[in-house]
Amino acid sequence: MPVLRLEHVALNVADPRAMADWYVAHLGMRVVRQVKGPALSDDRLPDGSRLLMLRDPWGLALQLCARATPLVERQL
Repeated sequence: MPVLRLEHVALNVADPRAMADWYVAHLGMRVVRQVKGPALSDDRLPDGSRLLMLRDPWGLALQLCARATPLVERQL
């Protein structure tokens, strides 16, 4: 059976810190980066990655990312 590999998950919730803490405690996930403030930006990171955050016409937050290097190393 193929292994599902996720780079990251982002959800819009009322208390994101509490939700992240739950996922870390119960699913063994880890927080490797966090962004403070609204999801409306076009940023170039020092490593050359580009992060574009915006909302669609229905209010859904989108994060589009072109990474210069992977966020986490791929494990076989």
